[in-house]
Amino acid sequence: MSTLRVLALLLVAGCAASQARWRGDDAMAEQRYDDAIEHYLDVLFVAPGDEEAAASLTRARRSAGVLHQRRALDLATAGDLNAALLAYDQAIRASDGDPRITTERTELLVMVVALRGALVRAKSAQQKGDCERAVSLLAPVMPYAGTFAEAVTLDATARATCYQRQLAGVAELFELRSLARVSKRLDAALEYRPGDAEATRWRARVVALERALELTRAGNGLLMKADWAGAEKNFSAALEALP
Repeated sequence: MSTLRVLALLLVAGCAASQARWRGDDAMAEQRYDDAIEHYLDVLFVAPGDEEAAASLTRARRSAGVLHQRRALDLATAGDLNAALLAYDQAIRASDGDPRITTERTELLVMVVALRGALVRAKSAQQKGDCERAVSLLAPVMPYAGTFAEAVTLDATARATCYQRQLAGVAELFELRSLARVSKRLDAALEYRPGDAEATRWRARVVALERALELTRAGNGLLMKADWAGAEKNFSAALEALP
């Protein structure tokens, strides 16, 4: 090969490296770190010993890794764990395997596996009729319903089952004036369906009956003291308070 041809090739290579470097610098300035990485790699392909390009590549990889890492953390916080794992994969590739980012991804993956296991166990518990255990197992899964869509339906079904079980027999216990047991059941029912109208109505009836009984006891006490007017007043109020 002639000297002129060699010089021509070197000139072309030098121009290509310079253009790639400029594009990389522009990409860094615009925070397009993934693009900057590609451009600096092009420089090093043409000029493997270019220390400046190597240093720029390191900075671009660090910046790209941090950018994707932050995005992964935001996605995980928002409950989209699958997207967070993908963002971590991008961060690891961009940062050329940053061990801290790799550790974070591993920890997230362990959590995802644990949550999937809880979902499977919750499904099994619900199938066996153990709605209380199903709801308990789903508690840590529900904040990530965007990842585990099936958990939403399963949780609603389990809560409905538990709610109906707690509400069953309330009327009979109420008639028997077993108010402590009624209150306990209503408390449990409202845990599964906060603010539920039916349970709230029963709660109002319990409060009214407790008030009526309180007034009746007070009236009996006044009778013992021969306070006929006071006793009558309490008994009348008790009758009005009855649900």
